[in-house]
Amino acid sequence: MPVRFTAASVRQLKIFIAVVENGGFSAAQATLNTSAATISVQMKELEYQLGMTLCQRGRMGFKLTER
Repeated sequence: MPVRFTAASVRQLKIFIAVVENGGFSAAQATLNTSAATISVQMKELEYQLGMTLCQRGRMGFKLTER
């Protein structure tokens, strides 16, 4: 079944791009002018919608998954 993107999904994709370009959630906060917690929630929602984990994050840092 194809993924249906909404305006919220597009915003989440923009957040994902900012996270990747900045190398992590904390670094993307300034670019996005939002908190790391908000970024985390949006990323989790995007990953749920896509049905896959896009990146590993935590104490060990930020890393994209192969998917």
